[in-house]
Amino acid sequence: MIEKNHEPIIPKEVFEMVQDEKERRALLKGNLVGDRHKYTSKYAFSGKIYCGKCGNTFKRRTWNSTSKYKKIVWQCKTYIVDGKGACDAKAVGEQVLMDAFVKVFNRINENKDAFIKTLTDNIEKVLSERKTDKEINALDSQIEKIKNELKGLIKFQIQNNLDEDVYKEEYIRISKELEELRRRKAQLEKENSLKDDYRKRVDEIIQVLAGRQGLLEEFDDKIFNALVEKIEVLTPTHFIFVLKSGMRVEEV
Repeated sequence: MIEKNHEPIIPKEVFEMVQDEKERRALLKGNLVGDRHKYTSKYAFSGKIYCGKCGNTFKRRTWNSTSKYKKIVWQCKTYIVDGKGACDAKAVGEQVLMDAFVKVFNRINENKDAFIKTLTDNIEKVLSERKTDKEINALDSQIEKIKNELKGLIKFQIQNNLDEDVYKEEYIRISKELEELRRRKAQLEKENSLKDDYRKRVDEIIQVLAGRQGLLEEFDDKIFNALVEKIEVLTPTHFIFVLKSGMRVEEV
C-alpha cells in the first residue's frame, strides 16, 4: 500500500474527529455502567496515570496510526470525553513516561542501601502499631458477653412479661453497646489488614531493589509494577511517581 498516492475519500482531519468521537462515546458508555476507571492489565501504565489537573485517569491512544509518524500517547479521559474546556491537560508520550521511570529507578537504586533502610524502619514502625490478637480476642469476649445479656433480656421478657417501656429501653441500650463493640472490632481488623498489605507492598519493593544489580537501561514493566502505585501528571514532562510505600518521587 502506497500512502498519499491519491486523494483520500475522507479527509484526515474528519477521520481523526470520527475516531475521537467513537472513543468519547465508548468512554461515556463505560461511565454509565459505573466502569469509569476500569482498565485491563494489558499495558503497564493502565489505571496508574492520573491527571494533575482534574484527577481523572489517562487513556492510551495512538496518533497517526497509519503513518511513519505514529506515536503512542496517554491522554486525560476528561479531555477526551468533555473537551479542553473541562480539562486542558496535554497528552504525554508513552516513551517519555518510560524514560522518566528509568531515571527515577536509577536514582533510587544508586542509594538503595539507605532507601531500603528507610523502608525497613517504616515497616517496623507500622507493625509496632498493629493491634494484637489479644486485643481483638478481648473484644470478642465482650461481644459474646453482651450477646448473652441480650438473649437473657429477651428470655426474661417472655417469661415474666416485663413492662414494655422498660424492656424497650433496656433492649436499645444493650443493642447499641453490642453494635459499638462490633464496630470497634471491625475497625481494628481493617487497620491490621491495611498494615499487613503495606508490609507486603514494601517487602516487594525491597526484594526488587535487593535483587537488582546495576542501573536500568530501558523500561521494565515488572519492576515498574512492583514499585509504582500511580503517576501524577503535572505537565507532559513533570511527574510525581507515588511508590507503593507511599513515598512520592518527583521527576522533571
